[in-house]
Amino acid sequence: MTNSDLELSVKAYILEHVEVSRNELMEYFEINSGVLHRILKSLENNGVIRTKKEGKKVIITAITDYESDEAVIKIPISAKHFNSLSSMRTLIRKQLRQHNWSSITYSLPTLALLIAKHTNLRLIIIGSQAVGKTSCIRAVFQDTDRILFDMHRKNLYQYINEVKEYTKVIEQQYIHNWKYEDTKEFDKFSIVPISKIGPSEFLFRFLPLRITQPCTVRFGFKQVYFELTNFKLVKKLPESLQEKLQEELNNLRYFTINEGIGRLYMEQLKQDDITRLYSEEDTESNLNAKQWRVERKYEALLKDSLMFMNHPTLRNIDELWHPVGNDLQMTLNAFEIARFAYSLSGDENLTVKETVSFMKEIIDTWTETTFEKTIRAKEVKSSGTQSHYVDSAGVVHNVV
Repeated sequence: MTNSDLELSVKAYILEHVEVSRNELMEYFEINSGVLHRILKSLENNGVIRTKKEGKKVIITAITDYESDEAVIKIPISAKHFNSLSSMRTLIRKQLRQHNWSSITYSLPTLALLIAKHTNLRLIIIGSQAVGKTSCIRAVFQDTDRILFDMHRKNLYQYINEVKEYTKVIEQQYIHNWKYEDTKEFDKFSIVPISKIGPSEFLFRFLPLRITQPCTVRFGFKQVYFELTNFKLVKKLPESLQEKLQEELNNLRYFTINEGIGRLYMEQLKQDDITRLYSEEDTESNLNAKQWRVERKYEALLKDSLMFMNHPTLRNIDELWHPVGNDLQMTLNAFEIARFAYSLSGDENLTVKETVSFMKEIIDTWTETTFEKTIRAKEVKSSGTQSHYVDSAGVVHNVV
């Protein structure tokens, strides 16, 4: 990471968290005191931060142009003025843009968080460092008891037993090695393996939604709160709506990003490439050299799960595509979105259309989806069909 990139990352981190300690920054970015001193001096000279001492600790505070009673801008959303998810999304996008947010990046998670606040939908907000996850969550939730914040540098596996049933949102950074990660390391990949997000049982009880770095990073955005008023949920979806929604969810398929199965296919691709070499007429020494290069190519590829799971060839493997409707917990999450949408419109067909579209958008943030039913590929020896079971406590677990 260059010095300018590092300064931008430190600046973004401070603006997002408002107040941090000097030691926290040194640990977070793994930089020494001298480097951090130069960065903080530059930010202080530019009027971005101020520093103060509290005992032996040095505290850095972000300076904004809205440090007043209006620091938090409350935006009421009256449900009676909206008749669809898309109309509500339009208002959210407009308000975010007016307060200097990237509306393209944050309108989807903001609406998803609003749905989670008023239904039983549960979300994992994931992303790389300093992309605004905390600020986005704060834009909707003021009841922080229901949020598991600041999962940065923590392994979500250690927190499974601590997450309470009333927890609505988990903020989670990718599970990775900080020393080798740069701000956009994961953002450039369309497919993020499940192991980079968290335990598989969380990924379906809590629907993951990924926030990536905006193309144009904006600083000085104003923290806003969206408050939904005049909103009453229907207690139960009509059976006819549930049937239509289930049918459409069976057509919506997502790439399962199963690393174990992915590795099997990549190994088979390697063997196919080597077999093709020996069908060519060539000298033994040339063939040996070509085989060596093929083996080294796949060896490097298989070292990095982000690389091989984003290999375009894997998209043609039917086994790696899974219908959303076959996953019980994902279906339950979709039904929660449908309850919210139906309470706005009262239109069954519109509710089904918007719910499937919204689910597709969320899943597309961390993997790929398709409505096609005709993806086929050659058979392999191993099968990785995903299913689920419900334990004695009523918790749904996905089994790969």
